[in-house]
Amino acid sequence: MISINNLTYKYTSFKKEVGLLGTLRDLKKRNKFEKIALDDLSMSISSGEIVGILGKNGAGKTTLIKILTGILAPTQGKVYCNKMIPYLRERDYLKNIGVLIGQKSQLIWDLPAIDTLKMLQVIYEIDDFKFKKNISEMLILLNLESKINIPVRKLSLGERIKFELMCALIHMPRILYLDEPTIGLDITSQYAIHSFLKKINHEKGITILLTSHNMKDIESLCDRVVILNQGKIFEDSSLKDIVKKYSASEKIIIKFFNKIPEKFTHYYQLSKDTIEVSNSDFLKILDDLSLSNIYSINREITSFEDVIFKVFSMESDNL
Repeated sequence: MISINNLTYKYTSFKKEVGLLGTLRDLKKRNKFEKIALDDLSMSISSGEIVGILGKNGAGKTTLIKILTGILAPTQGKVYCNKMIPYLRERDYLKNIGVLIGQKSQLIWDLPAIDTLKMLQVIYEIDDFKFKKNISEMLILLNLESKINIPVRKLSLGERIKFELMCALIHMPRILYLDEPTIGLDITSQYAIHSFLKKINHEKGITILLTSHNMKDIESLCDRVVILNQGKIFEDSSLKDIVKKYSASEKIIIKFFNKIPEKFTHYYQLSKDTIEVSNSDFLKILDDLSLSNIYSINREITSFEDVIFKVFSMESDNL
């Protein structure tokens, strides 16, 4: 479905000098330098996959999406989507992709969403039967039946994003590119969009490539995660394997009714009556624990967000 081989993207930027004199010098001669946004990147994505692309700001996520959608052409390397080259912007390719960028809108502000959708019907040459069928299905799934004729400016952010999704999917593309699709949304709207995307992926077999800083998007939707660091692939694995690889061992928190018994004082003390032990240590001391003196025992599991924070910290240490 998507094949990326030795992809590199470079662009020229310049360093701005400080102050008025610096600005005048910039007008005469700029200090240009070359920046690498993507560096010898290779990966493949199969049909029907939902893949999450993670990385800190400037890691190359949005650049990758722009190359896959044909907005940018690679400096080096080859990219094929549906056996076509994206930057050539062939008609057959553009008719089979959908794009949603969280901070960009294709909805017409003063008109109802249905007017934008009808305009897209003409652009994508969708026959009336298929158009009405797709509209009806998505309105029900996204609970938007009563909002279709309301001007976009009167809709909530969550409702607008849902209609943006409808615009990206009205022609039922084979590939859907999502860049920060839930930015600024409340948890209810996020859940609704997650449920909708999972259903569309399952029933229509649409391949989804998703970039997001919201870890709930990744956890809810993606089986596979690609982590970028300075334009290179730092990790490409299943979500479960990444959590297993980078999460700390499970911790057991033991709180006593009174002070910590002498035999356990060499363990890490969270307070005067609470200790933290590893899962393996807990099994060793289990027989020595007196239930009559224990207030509570809790297991602490590392969250996916904590795991990604740890990965990003490792990236910084490796710079």
